[in-house]
Amino acid sequence: MNKKLVVFTGPSAVGKATIEKHLFNDESLKLELSISATTRRPREGEIDGVHYYFISGEEFDKKIKNNEFIEWNEHFSNKYGTLKSEINRIIDKGNVPFMEVEVIGAMNILENYKDEETISFFIRPPSMKELENRIRARGSETEEEISERMARVYDEMTFINKFQHVVVNDDVMKAVENVTNIIKGNK
Repeated sequence: MNKKLVVFTGPSAVGKATIEKHLFNDESLKLELSISATTRRPREGEIDGVHYYFISGEEFDKKIKNNEFIEWNEHFSNKYGTLKSEINRIIDKGNVPFMEVEVIGAMNILENYKDEETISFFIRPPSMKELENRIRARGSETEEEISERMARVYDEMTFINKFQHVVVNDDVMKAVENVTNIIKGNK
């Protein structure tokens, strides 16, 4: 691989998308978001091939069998994965594949790629209480769902030492600066 693969993960509501918006505005980084394949139904406004590659469960399973994913997993009753063809498409354009994946998917990638092929980030909250507050502020989950998410977060945090870089998102612009400097230093 002539370009590094950026692996970006962290718990839900930690602010990954906010950091990403700033990263993608910096054209010097040449980052391109890898589009994941999923078995979940499109949400209103989502476009196939732009937000996700929406495929059937049968097609997804066939791609698993044919070893077409660099990582995949099941998350909240749907399958998600990164196609090898998607990574190659980005590299062929001269860009750096940027993969925002959940923690287990990130671990699968790191098991299959050498450290020199990846730049891996774990974005962590300033505190677990702050993360819970961010989830509650969304106003979209029941108490049971919040409890499930927080239990998952505690599990995900056990993998933090597996990543090359841990960035605390207590100040978005500081986090963006840290990630940008790391990527520029590793290209």
